[in-house]
This record gives sequence, C-alpha cells and structure tokens, in this order.
Amino acid sequence: MWNALYPIYRESIDQGGLPFHAGLVELDGRGIILAGPGDTGKSTCCSRLPDYWNPLCDDEVLVVLDNEGNFRAHPFPTWSDYLWGESEKTCNVQRSVPVSGVFFIEQSQIDEALPLGQGKSAVYMNESATQVCRRFWRGADNEYKRTFRKNMFNNACKMAKKIPAFRLRVSLHGRFWEEIERVLGL
Repeated sequence: MWNALYPIYRESIDQGGLPFHAGLVELDGRGIILAGPGDTGKSTCCSRLPDYWNPLCDDEVLVVLDNEGNFRAHPFPTWSDYLWGESEKTCNVQRSVPVSGVFFIEQSQIDEALPLGQGKSAVYMNESATQVCRRFWRGADNEYKRTFRKNMFNNACKMAKKIPAFRLRVSLHGRFWEEIERVLGL
C-alpha cells in the first residue's frame, strides 16, 4: 500500500502539500490536524472527542494546496486496520476539509494548547511529514533524498506561515478539545 501511495505523495509535495503522521478531525466544516509520532495518543484523542466533533482518520493525513492557495486536508485510513480487516470503518480519501490548525500532541497531566512560532511550526510539520515519507527513501540515492527533503521543508515553511500550529498537551481524562476550541475561536 505504501508503494502505491508514493506517486500521490510525491506529486502532492511537488505541488506544495505534505503528508502528516496525524489524525484529522472536523468541527463545523473546519479541519484540525492532531499530529504526533506513534504512541503519543492520536487515536485515543480521536476516539475521546464529544459527538459534535467528527473524527475523519487517526493515523495519516494528506494536506494539499488548492487552486486558491488554501491548504486542505484529506483523511487516509489506518492502513493496518484497512489491510488486515481489523476495522469496519471506511475512509473517504476524496473528501477534504480546509485546515484551520495543526496540533502537535504530547501527553501531560493537564490539557493546554500553546502556540508555536512559525519556525518551530515548520520544524514540527517537516518532522511529521518525514515520519510518513522516510519509508519511501529506502534504496534512493543521496541526491534524490536531499531534493525530496528540501521540497518538504520548503512546503512546511509555507504552511507554517498560513496555518496556526500549537503544542497540545493532553491529559488522560481531561477535555483537551476545549483547548482547541478556545485557541481557534470555535
């Protein structure tokens, strides 16, 4: 499956987008990305949201640049669930939502959303994309990897200028979504 996605990700990166190792949730037509490495709580956060939120996916998101210069996010399924039939849930990858914010999850004793500056946002966005794309670099020559990484970082810098990003501290039993609503004015 990953090999089949490579041309899609490559084309998206060439056109200003990025894949994210993240969940995608929606509130009132606005997309919120919940990013983080494995075992940080993306799936748990998606499953804990109240009913008025709409979790779209919990593992991988593709952000693309539309014709008007806005970033839109497409949900991708949790591939292990999809490939091994571990879930009945479906995922409409053709559907997209405008990205209103990116939240980088970290486990904490309190729920808190802290704004990131553009520099840190770009670094975090680039790292999330790298977590998705590094599997495509096996066997590639160094020049190819360098060009690919440069394009990803440039895209992350452009996204960081347009999309607000936050460090989202999430407690095990708190109401972290209220922090997202607060900082985005939802």
